[in-house]
Amino acid sequence: FHKIAYDAGRNHFLALLMKSNIRALDYALSSLALGNLFAFPESTKLGLESAIEDLKTTVSPSIIWQIRYIVDRFKAFREMFHITKAFREMFYITKAFSWEEECLRENFQGSEAKSRMRQYLRHCWDYRVIDVGHCDFYCVAKMKGEKFEPNSNFQSLGRHRDYNLLHLMIEVDPTLLDHQDSFFLLLTRLDQEEYVQPDLKKWENMDQRSHGNFSLVDIIVNGQLDFNSVSDWGVGLRQYHKHLQEFVTKQEFNLKGWVDELIAMVSLFRQSGSTSTIEAFITTFERKVTLMTDDDNVEDQWRLLDYLVTEKGSRHPSLALAIAFRQCSAVRWLVERGYTTLTGEKEPELESNVDITINSAFGLGNSTGAWRENKVFLLCLLTIRYDDIQTLSWLFDLHGAEIRMDMSADFNLVHAAAYFGRIE
Repeated sequence: FHKIAYDAGRNHFLALLMKSNIRALDYALSSLALGNLFAFPESTKLGLESAIEDLKTTVSPSIIWQIRYIVDRFKAFREMFHITKAFREMFYITKAFSWEEECLRENFQGSEAKSRMRQYLRHCWDYRVIDVGHCDFYCVAKMKGEKFEPNSNFQSLGRHRDYNLLHLMIEVDPTLLDHQDSFFLLLTRLDQEEYVQPDLKKWENMDQRSHGNFSLVDIIVNGQLDFNSVSDWGVGLRQYHKHLQEFVTKQEFNLKGWVDELIAMVSLFRQSGSTSTIEAFITTFERKVTLMTDDDNVEDQWRLLDYLVTEKGSRHPSLALAIAFRQCSAVRWLVERGYTTLTGEKEPELESNVDITINSAFGLGNSTGAWRENKVFLLCLLTIRYDDIQTLSWLFDLHGAEIRMDMSADFNLVHAAAYFGRIE
């Protein structure tokens, strides 16, 4: 049936229905509209249009109007269906393919962006309970009792750092923010011991992905980290530490120099051909670069955080969580917007995280001393625990002269780095 219906040309099956039975045409197109099809082929559009043109000379204008209405509604529905599928595909993958990015870019840019977003959100609300094959319409909300809660769109756009599109979605329908503190399952940037000293690596945990309960603001802070599957991560990790040791024998370690070195090595690896070992090297080095540098659209991230926290009254992200996500840009945003300071009062969440860190490493969770009053020192401890080298480097750039390595007689930052296997 699908093949017959989608054959291009003036004599295809739908053209015959136009001539003989409009009700059957409406039924056929309604069935096709919900079919699990990748897209609406251009050949079918041309075939339908040519069939309508042929009918103009043989049927009354009122019949033509009815056919035109049926066909136009079908075309509009399929376009929304295609957009929905693009969002859904982005929810299940960590790196968007070209067709998804192109689809969303074409539909949500320019002067018609808001209008198209209104159509899309209305489409999702209208068809929220439909599930056809693998293309369900639970993309804006899902039923939970008698409430609707946002589902995959927030996570898709947050994961792919499409902050402008997420901003547009919330502007068009502010009621989505009614559920911004709903719990989401999120693939996070939390440390999975990817770059720990190889001797301390627990290899059985390598395939586990970190999930947890996070709000919309947390999703925005988390940003993106591609979780490409690597079958030989151990080879990549050992090569990474080997190259790090060679690097520090030539020069003093600094963040920018190390990032530039990794980028240069990736370029060399790509010229060496494609093997599983080379791919492991590339993935290991590239992921580390991502963790030690800002995302390429930090300004969009900050603009959306300003909109949500300042204009809409959302809760700002916690300092400890921003460090745990290894997002130095979010830490800087919190400081620059005045939601936290590096030398002022310590947040309870920060102290509890530090206690867990110190107690796990040295059994000193309840100890007291001058180190507890030095907030920058405590933040440095957290960056070491969560492997956030970028934030640690930023803290030393700002307060290096004030940070004493031996704030306690029982431990210091070097002890913490050794315990947690942070060779950098």
